[in-house]
Amino acid sequence: MNNQILKINKNQRDAYECVDLNNSNLLLKRYMHLLPLSTFNHKITILDVGGASGYFTKAVCDYLRNNNFEVTAYVLDTMRYSNWDNNFDDDIVFCEGSVEHVDTYWGGGKKFDLIFCNKVFHHFVTETYQGTINMIEACMNKLQRQLRKKGMLCILDYFYNGLIIDSFPSWMIYQCTSQRNLVLMKLFKKMGAKSAGNGVCFQSEKMWCELIRRCQMEVKVMDKGPVFPMKVIKQIFFLSHKPIEDCIFICEKKDF
Repeated sequence: MNNQILKINKNQRDAYECVDLNNSNLLLKRYMHLLPLSTFNHKITILDVGGASGYFTKAVCDYLRNNNFEVTAYVLDTMRYSNWDNNFDDDIVFCEGSVEHVDTYWGGGKKFDLIFCNKVFHHFVTETYQGTINMIEACMNKLQRQLRKKGMLCILDYFYNGLIIDSFPSWMIYQCTSQRNLVLMKLFKKMGAKSAGNGVCFQSEKMWCELIRRCQMEVKVMDKGPVFPMKVIKQIFFLSHKPIEDCIFICEKKDF
């Protein structure tokens, strides 16, 4: 049994690169409205996990530098993107690797003020649902340990809350999207799941809050997006409340 994170394929990579380019400035505005930047000195080190092509990271760097911050930026992704070779005039250090080994890169001792994880936690999947839940927590724990004192983990993801059993939509969506049958893969792709049989693991609001607490962090900001217009048939199939379009968590490492 493979307990490692399953890698995305080239088609998924190309799709995420387009999203990254189109949404970077919109996402930047949301984050900069929420982040308490005054708590930092004028030197900030950032890491963008699953940072894809680096467009969002570049937008954050430009914003911070325009506000008199000295910025060092890193992008970590499981696949190499075409524009990494251009490297944005060496503004960003790119690394091809998995988040489960984040503590071994850059000499193993690198600490960050801000770590961004935008729509990536639900991709930290293994070959079983329970293994995936365990992997998500293990990765969050590793990222928490890479934060400096008062550092912040910034997460953008979705809520799927169960109508009867809170975690049921999470389990059900994983089971559906992890099917390797070609017919089912095409069916779920039409429904919006471009997981290529790897699976995705969305969580409920309660699951997210409990996970963050177990990982020795506290939620400083929770910014919910609008309710997603979920079709009734999907809602019944997943026994789910209408999901939140997305939610941003700003999580601070607890000061013991």
